[in-house]
Amino acid sequence: MNDFEAKHIKIASQYLEDKLKSLPKVQKEPENVFKVEEKKISFYQRFLNLIFNTSKSSAAI
Repeated sequence: MNDFEAKHIKIASQYLEDKLKSLPKVQKEPENVFKVEEKKISFYQRFLNLIFNTSKSSAAI
């Protein structure tokens, strides 16, 4: 991993942490639990896609 990738992964992980912290607190109702989990999964998927796409594009350079 080069400096460019490391920088972008650090930025993306900080963004992800901030977004997860800003999610509403989960109540005891099952529906809300699933909605929050879906949001978390969505953020993780975007984060992993960013890492994968960054490493793919920098490898092509």
